[in-house]
Amino acid sequence: MQRICKQCNQGFEIDERDLEFYKKIEVPPPTLCPEDRAQRRWGFRPKNFYLRACDNCGKKVMSWISPNSKKIKAYCEDCFKSDEFDAMVYGQDIDFNRSFFEQFQELFTKVPRHTSNAINNENSAYIICAHNNKNCYFVDEVDGSWDCYYGYNVQYCKNLVECLYVRDSEIGYDLIKAENCYSVFYSKNVFNCKNSAFLLNCRNCTNCLFCANLRNQEYCIFNKKVSPEEFKKFWDFAFAGKQENVDISKGKFEEFLKTQFYPASLIINSEDSEGDYLSNCKNVSDSFCVDNCRDCRYCSDIHYSKDCYDVNIYEGDLMYECLHVGPKGYGQFFTQLTWFSTNIYYCLDARSCRDCFGCVGTKRKEFCILNKQYSKDQYESLKAKLIEKIKEDKEWGEFLPLTMSQFAYNTTMAQRFFPLSKEEVLARGLEWEDEEEKTDFRITDAEKAFYEKYGIPLPTIAPMKRIEKLWSKMPVRKLREVKCGKCGIPTKTTLPEELKDRILCQECYVASLGSAA
Repeated sequence: MQRICKQCNQGFEIDERDLEFYKKIEVPPPTLCPEDRAQRRWGFRPKNFYLRACDNCGKKVMSWISPNSKKIKAYCEDCFKSDEFDAMVYGQDIDFNRSFFEQFQELFTKVPRHTSNAINNENSAYIICAHNNKNCYFVDEVDGSWDCYYGYNVQYCKNLVECLYVRDSEIGYDLIKAENCYSVFYSKNVFNCKNSAFLLNCRNCTNCLFCANLRNQEYCIFNKKVSPEEFKKFWDFAFAGKQENVDISKGKFEEFLKTQFYPASLIINSEDSEGDYLSNCKNVSDSFCVDNCRDCRYCSDIHYSKDCYDVNIYEGDLMYECLHVGPKGYGQFFTQLTWFSTNIYYCLDARSCRDCFGCVGTKRKEFCILNKQYSKDQYESLKAKLIEKIKEDKEWGEFLPLTMSQFAYNTTMAQRFFPLSKEEVLARGLEWEDEEEKTDFRITDAEKAFYEKYGIPLPTIAPMKRIEKLWSKMPVRKLREVKCGKCGIPTKTTLPEELKDRILCQECYVASLGSAA
């Protein structure tokens, strides 16, 4: 069926597979197109790093909530997890004569938020959305990592600086999408590589420089075999600790890439899947940066999940229109920052809860609505009545409207993926925060030691600028149809228009690999 998006007024398709999912979870088909649904969710997810005082103990801590956001009360990890903080004291009765969204907004405006969503970290005070890390600094979405600085989505890594989407890797700099790599620098889309630099779309390569589309190669420069001595000569020049040498090396690599083909999308070991940056997936479509998932659609930045639609960040099963949920979540709908929780609706900052509706900051609770405790029978009866009320208001099945976000649009991930001007933001009734551009920054002793050890010049621009520069190298999160540069068969890609003659379908790309090195 075709629908017209009520935000952008463009048509979008809802197919039989979609309708089956919506029927399964008992929600109506969406009123927004996939892109506008994603923009709406990302508008609730901050992207910046701030120092902010805990509103309970006063301690200065790293936060993703701007200190200028006076309407948000935020607690540090110690205060938030303390038994002294009981979000149930903010409980309120349901008013069936008013919009549920209005009542939920009143609740989440009163209940303190977690400053950074960072827990169980050692010597890692300046990170957000982070768990079980040691000696990490200015990283967002980082788990189980040591000695990592600046980046996003770093999982189980050691000694990395300035990286996006890196997993199970050690020693690296300026990496985008790397897995199982060791001592790799200035590279993108690399897997099982080591002692290499300036690589693109390479796998199982060792001691390679300035290479693209290689598989199972060793001692190559510009996709050609070289002696170990020749390799060392080029390596020593690039890693002499001089910015001029790095710029020359990058220039040579960029010229070389103008002669190379590109895969239309990066899909690895996946079946019946469509999107970009997918690995070990089955029946996943219209999704980005997803691994080890099945039966998912319109998702991004999730892993080890199944039966999910419109979910951004983390993991779980049977979820719809959620943001930053899991781990091990099940049956979550329209929720944000909900961990280890089951059968919950419209919840925020909830931990280990089940059978809750419209709750904020609750821990180990069940059968609660708007932070108020009920018996199981009362809960089921009130939940059914509340859903009918939300249906009458034509809000059922929808994530919260973007106008309810507590964050200025330009400080959220929405600005990163769906950039708007200040004028456009204000015209839509959203908030904008005029941010001071900071040029002063410090280089930690550990960071400096890393640069010196691996022959990398010291950075000259502020950390947030460096992180945004990394993000600018990522493709847009929207598939478009192009013709394969070899066979002419239509294929889908996220790559820019200027590469159109060098974008290959999967079959032609794999065939082209035989000519490398």
